[in-house]
Amino acid sequence: MAKELSPLPGIKVLLLGDSGVGKTYALRTLVDAGLTPLCLFTENSFDVLGDVPKEKLHWMYVPPMLENLESLKEMATRIGTMTFENITKAHDNKRFTDSPG
Repeated sequence: MAKELSPLPGIKVLLLGDSGVGKTYALRTLVDAGLTPLCLFTENSFDVLGDVPKEKLHWMYVPPMLENLESLKEMATRIGTMTFENITKAHDNKRFTDSPG
């Protein structure tokens, strides 16, 4: 079976760590090395990179969703009763779609 290639060339990295340990600041190393990172931020600390020219760093902030228990139960029920095809075609109206960078 042939290995499927990623639509995005290059390495894929997931930086995890507590707040303030330097995850966002570490991205400067990639920019300084001549790479153009594509970043997905889940906390709003990307202001550390505010002076990086936007052609050298592409990013998107996805805020955490605050769902109540009832909406999570409803979502679990819907997913449990849908076919794979219906799940892949479903559209989430609450999803963040604008990319500022």
